Amino acid sequence: MELLRYYNKLTPNRINNLIDRNYITVSTLENISQVYQQLKNHEYLVVLNNEVPVGIITLNDLNQNPQKKSLFDFASFQCKVLSNHSPHMVLNLMQISHKDFLPVFESNDFIGVISLRNLSVWLANSLLDKQEYYQKVIHDLRNPISNINGCIHLLKDHDSIDKTQIMEICHSSCNHALAIVDELLYIETADFKSLKKQRTEMNTFLYECIVEQKGLFYQKGGNVKLDISNEKIYRDIDRKQFKRAVQNVISNSIKFSFSLNLVEIRSLNVDNRWILEIKDTGIGISKERFNSTGRSESDGELSTGLGLFFSKKCVEQHGGEIQFDSSENQGTSFYIKI
Repeated sequence: MELLRYYNKLTPNRINNLIDRNYITVSTLENISQVYQQLKNHEYLVVLNNEVPVGIITLNDLNQNPQKKSLFDFASFQCKVLSNHSPHMVLNLMQISHKDFLPVFESNDFIGVISLRNLSVWLANSLLDKQEYYQKVIHDLRNPISNINGCIHLLKDHDSIDKTQIMEICHSSCNHALAIVDELLYIETADFKSLKKQRTEMNTFLYECIVEQKGLFYQKGGNVKLDISNEKIYRDIDRKQFKRAVQNVISNSIKFSFSLNLVEIRSLNVDNRWILEIKDTGIGISKERFNSTGRSESDGELSTGLGLFFSKKCVEQHGGEIQFDSSENQGTSFYIKI
């Protein structure tokens, strides 16, 4: 029921792409035996009376009602769907009417037919989309939590460290994690695939992304070398989504590096394209990790591989691209270009 409530809150014309508008018609004057032969090649026929759609007939209707000798007996829409109905509502109507095909109306005009088969395929695909998004959110939660854990160890092991800065990083990571949780809690009312872009100076934004990952660097025992351009380069980005994309790549470089090894991060402007390079000297990467397959990290912990997969999708949604070069047990260089 939670899933059905989710579908019911999607965009207004949510069944438009499911409507069959290229339907085959048959006149009420047609002979039943001829219609029977036609239905052997079609799932349904729309019954017309004086060129006006008045009913839907299927082979099952004929088999269950052998006593009916005229198509006039099938010239009635027992149940109607409106074009602004949700898939959930349509599914309920099909269950109530015991029909696999229902007529769709818009402003009292017949516009087509919706079938149980099309509806089922759409619901199945939507379920996969939602599962994919939940996996993404759960994966993204690992970054701020790991960052906080690293900061805690940093505070515990170093008495002389600037605790104010560490607390600020923890606070930022907590806010990041809470924002992800809020997004998960309110997914049923949010259009999570839309981008809320704002003009952003990319090199300042990159430094912000890196500072928030400081706990992860400490936890891994690695070093970071920064070469961030001083040039002011502006792009229209969804700051929250793009930050996740960048931090996913950074965190993967950290996690897949061997302890104490160096991670290099630099930015530059080439031919009016902002380029971010993240280079590690870790275990390497295969192209398959850009889909949802997993891989063991350098310390043996299992990674889902979803971080890079969704980073790629996010960057591409912004009109950019991710590329990488990698050699097994030698390291990987990632390039985000936008």
